[in-house]
Amino acid sequence: MKRTNIKIERKAAFINDIPEQVSQVAPLLIEARKYFDDKQWVQANCLYQQVIDIDSKNITALNDLGLIAMEMGMLSLAVDFFTMANEVDARDLSINKNLAVAYTRMSRFTDAILQYICILDIDENNLDAHGELARLNLEAGNMELALHHCRYALEMNPEDAKNLRGIVVPDPTTLSVDTVEK
Repeated sequence: MKRTNIKIERKAAFINDIPEQVSQVAPLLIEARKYFDDKQWVQANCLYQQVIDIDSKNITALNDLGLIAMEMGMLSLAVDFFTMANEVDARDLSINKNLAVAYTRMSRFTDAILQYICILDIDENNLDAHGELARLNLEAGNMELALHHCRYALEMNPEDAKNLRGIVVPDPTTLSVDTVEK
């Protein structure tokens, strides 16, 4: 009987801490975002770290810390932050894309491809993911997969030549799905 009471008290204490946690985190996030938007990375980083000290699973702070690390050229650290954020919400498209971009910048192309595939598992019509998969597969020498993703992007939006993502620079007036298939 006492164990049940202890668990209930612990849950009640945890639930009661949530509003206090939110009230502590919200102003820090607002201020950190201002510094982030002004590209004052050191100040934003310090405030986001304070948020993480209060709430280690704060997805906004983790993602923005990853972006700051990437901006400062610390790609391994960026991957660490994006991975932590991804563990909080594996279906967040922004975090998955940020992780894929970081892998690409680190020349970890296999990891980047896997991350873009995760994006397509969440949103099979994601043009950016198809475009990047086309480009990455082309660079890896996998022409068949590159063309598959290029065709898919063109079928979804044939008027937008940027769907080719650097694979070719076609004349947009003659571009069609049929010309890509040849």
